[in-house]
Amino acid sequence: MASRILEKTPGQWVVVAVFIAGFLLGAFAMWLASRQTAPLSFDNGTQQAETSAEARPRENPTQKYTFASANIPTDSVRDERLVLGARVVAPDQSAGSSVRVTDLLLPPEGAWVVVHEIGPNAVFLNALGARRYDANVREGVVKLLRGTEPGRQYAVVLYHDDGDRQFSLKKDFPLLDAQSHEPVFDLFTTTPPSQETSHEE
Repeated sequence: MASRILEKTPGQWVVVAVFIAGFLLGAFAMWLASRQTAPLSFDNGTQQAETSAEARPRENPTQKYTFASANIPTDSVRDERLVLGARVVAPDQSAGSSVRVTDLLLPPEGAWVVVHEIGPNAVFLNALGARRYDANVREGVVKLLRGTEPGRQYAVVLYHDDGDRQFSLKKDFPLLDAQSHEPVFDLFTTTPPSQETSHEE
């Protein structure tokens, strides 16, 4: 009996080997799925953000910024919002009904650029306007529902789009830097309106 089991044809041994290989691959796939999602890393054909000539150091780099609302991902979805190398830069500019961003590096699915007021204790307050950009866009203009005021500081913050391409503070969440786990944002200060041409594309 034992000799009959061992005397399998080459074709039968191939079937057995394929079965074992399939089992091992399935087990490996389940193990990978159980692991924590890795941060998204991307380049988009340019060097990564921290070397940008336009990226200005913050006056207080240790200052932690938070949101007035509960608009931060829960632990169950936080890993989907981690990105490595994302960037948004807004230069100091005239107050008005739009905000110019001059340096964008976005994840492959794109992102929302949202303009926030800043309150005391480094808190992001009301969202004044938002615009979604695709990954290949490097600069743009965000039109505001309510204009900025001279002599105030504001923030531009990158948000993940939930897929419907409609901005919502309840459904879209700030992108978090994979290294610092802080929102990806930049600060800018407004000056009195000038006679320059308005920020239109």
